[in-house]
Amino acid sequence: MDGVPMVTQYPINPGETFTYRFKADPRGTHWYHSHFGVTRSDGLYGAIVVLPRQILDKMSKNHDINFINRLYKHRQESADAVGLNQKCLDVSDMKASDDDIQIRQLPIPSEGDDIKEIFLNFHFSKDLPYPPSVNGREFTKPAFPFLLRPYEMGTSANLCDKLSCIRECRCQHVVKVKKGQIVQLILNNSDDQKKGMVHPIHLHGQSFHVLKTAYPSYDSTFGTVSEINPDIHFTNFYTTQRWNNTAWQGNSIPGLNLVNPPRKDVMTIPRKGYVIIRFRADNPGFWFMHCHKETHVQLGMALVLQVGDPEDLPPLPQDFPVCSPPQPYKIPDTGKKAQGVGLLQNNLATNMKVTNLAEQVSEDTSENTEKHFIKNSDNYISYFHSCFNSSGICAVCAIVGRFELEVKIQ
Repeated sequence: MDGVPMVTQYPINPGETFTYRFKADPRGTHWYHSHFGVTRSDGLYGAIVVLPRQILDKMSKNHDINFINRLYKHRQESADAVGLNQKCLDVSDMKASDDDIQIRQLPIPSEGDDIKEIFLNFHFSKDLPYPPSVNGREFTKPAFPFLLRPYEMGTSANLCDKLSCIRECRCQHVVKVKKGQIVQLILNNSDDQKKGMVHPIHLHGQSFHVLKTAYPSYDSTFGTVSEINPDIHFTNFYTTQRWNNTAWQGNSIPGLNLVNPPRKDVMTIPRKGYVIIRFRADNPGFWFMHCHKETHVQLGMALVLQVGDPEDLPPLPQDFPVCSPPQPYKIPDTGKKAQGVGLLQNNLATNMKVTNLAEQVSEDTSENTEKHFIKNSDNYISYFHSCFNSSGICAVCAIVGRFELEVKIQ
């Protein structure tokens, strides 16, 4: 849960309240802000400062104490208190820390790990008819938050796919990775304008290590950026990318900083350059990744990173707000026998009867219910609920937008 409307929750309407409870970690100075429209620019943001559990004690003296060439509260007899034959050590070059705190460096995933490498091009050009996008895909918000109905998002009619998004398109751009997988993202900025922009990219729900920042070619004579960084080869109007040197994969990329690299959740991509980040996808969910320039994200320079499968997600709170309260599922009683129905075999439904619905029917909450994914020759059906009775006959109601389908299984 991170508050992104239509990704992890519904927007907070005027007059409503939404209470967030979270563990204040990590410590430091953070900020909260709105993700709806341009309300952040209107002032809907602020700071959250997380203080450490232990802080240094305040000095008991309110004036300077001169320690040069003198002893301060030192008693000579204390040196002999521990016994005879003791040796004093010079500790002037030692670093001390609290003995009850374990200090260890976070391991950087390296050659022994299976690394999933993904190229993402945050592109914007005023000279071409393409708005701010990622790999040519202009992000559009779904009809319902993915987090609330994760099993249904795969049947959305507006998800990006390779067949319909050959060059550019407006769709729900979702990139899926496995839970626990090592992910390496190459964030590109192929902005080819004369006065191009940098893009500050923020990833929700994960923190990452910054392994490399690559800049474009620089003309020292005129003091200008001349060419896009040559390491990456772009095709299909900047929508697909690969390394120019095919030997560059995973840890074979030269110049990676694998020794204590900075750990961040926002990274600025230089114009005509790229940034390589790496993280372990250990926080399952649907996480928004976007440019933090408000106009860019509102125009589509964003995507959703899906970590894990729906069964990996933690359960939602029982009082989690929804658009409307769930209603018991009822099969509409039309008083007429269903016509044009057929058998359901191998997840293929034929000869379906389709009638318009005045309103949607919510899903069944009874125990004797099954969900199926089906399709026919005309369209794809998201799911249907089958309610069995004693005679073994099953009446089925499937919801796709404003259509109701009645199917009789024999």
